[in-house]
Amino acid sequence: TLIDSRRVLELPMNGRNVVALAALLPGASEVSAPETFTGDRSGPTVSMSGSKGNQNALLLDGAPFNALFRNTGLNYPPPDALQEVKVLTNSFSAEYGRHSGSVFNVVTKSGSNEVHGSAWEYLRNQKLNARNFFAPSTKPQLIQNQFGATGGGPILKNKLFVFGSYEGLRVRTGSLLTSAFPPTAAERAGDFSPRTIRDPLTGQPFANNRIPADRIDTVARNVLSPDLVPFQNTPGGQLIVTSPHPQNNQNYLLKLDLNLGKHTIDARYNHSLASEQDIVGNVPSYFPVERTLTVDNVTIGDTFSVTPAFLNQVRFSLNRAPAVITSLNRRNLADLGGNLPVFGPKLPPGITVSGRLSMGSGSGGDQNWLNKTFQISDSINWTKGRHAVKAGFELLKLNYSGLSTFLTNGTFSFTGTFTGNAAADFLLGKAESMQIASPLLDASGLQSNTQGFVQDDWRIHPRLTLNLGLRYELSVPWVHPRDYWGTLHPGVQSQKIKTAPIGMLFPGEPGVPR
Repeated sequence: TLIDSRRVLELPMNGRNVVALAALLPGASEVSAPETFTGDRSGPTVSMSGSKGNQNALLLDGAPFNALFRNTGLNYPPPDALQEVKVLTNSFSAEYGRHSGSVFNVVTKSGSNEVHGSAWEYLRNQKLNARNFFAPSTKPQLIQNQFGATGGGPILKNKLFVFGSYEGLRVRTGSLLTSAFPPTAAERAGDFSPRTIRDPLTGQPFANNRIPADRIDTVARNVLSPDLVPFQNTPGGQLIVTSPHPQNNQNYLLKLDLNLGKHTIDARYNHSLASEQDIVGNVPSYFPVERTLTVDNVTIGDTFSVTPAFLNQVRFSLNRAPAVITSLNRRNLADLGGNLPVFGPKLPPGITVSGRLSMGSGSGGDQNWLNKTFQISDSINWTKGRHAVKAGFELLKLNYSGLSTFLTNGTFSFTGTFTGNAAADFLLGKAESMQIASPLLDASGLQSNTQGFVQDDWRIHPRLTLNLGLRYELSVPWVHPRDYWGTLHPGVQSQKIKTAPIGMLFPGEPGVPR
């Protein structure tokens, strides 16, 4: 399916993400095309003909445009900067491989001898929105601006051309939170009357159903300070608040085309920066976070017209996409009065009080994920009589670096097991379960892929064409850049790490290749 620039602009797309056009194709389902995103696993996905949503190859000017971690897509430049969108859903030629879903090949516009450009502005806000029945009388804020411009023209007439685009997105929205039931002022002081709470030391009810002040846990007392956990603001004991969720996105594109007669050289740079502020849990002031995703994509290509019937195309590309999550609350267990060892950066612990509070998590804190893809490819196109032959090879280097504070802050679950009341368990510091881990989780990996193909479209008869193709792919196993991944050889002591458990060996040791 080929969609030209006119239809790309005229077809309606919420958020102006061209991946949304896949919803018009037969066999496409579960189309996710976010207008902006900040995680390296939350980009565009499409389930094509029953395939998984992340089994698609997204290409920008022929270069890979996927995030490595879950193979989700990245957001393309704005529709105004695109020449065409080509989507292959089945029966691919041998030129394409590595993915079992669909292929999105998006081509950006180029400059020409004519100066041309465009500008746009789209606005949405809450004034036309209906109010949620459970929300306060004031509707949650929604102000969304999407704006930008394109321009192109000659630098040297008939020789050197330039094209560029910019798009900005500003979203100012508020999320309605209604699920938190913070402890009352009396409960924070230990008074749970008229409900009965048991003393876990004796199994008998506390006197007057009140926890003595000297038995209230220090961490619980500090966590329940009003600046971290506000008091309820409704007669039913709920905390109902609107939490701001600002989002920003900027996308730049610059493309140069140089005509040297038999050689046509193109160079394109695309930069995108997405950021947002969010919360982890249902209490906005406890675990606020900032998330960013930066994408830098560079492609350089040379098309050499050897003869009118023989073309050679060489292309280099580099894609770099770091995703970062930063906690905005830098108080950890030690700052709150805890005596557990501190691992990694300072982050507040994840706390769940059944039916009352959900604050933070073990996976919502500081993270730094870096996706890097390098590609070099060379292909030929040769037309000879009834044959149209295309052949080529590709070297694809994948580099994923992932560091996260998974469970280093500690997570604690309070369910009422000890006193019969989850909030009383929390006040006593009696968690039913806890998790804590060290050191930082390192999920890095390197992989090399070598691929080659030959395709012959043989027109035997005006009414009959044979599409013949052969493709070979060699994907070597992933390796850890610092050789952290071990293997099991029962009864053998590691010579590389003397203190490792018997049977655990590491790359570089006898019989353990990388």
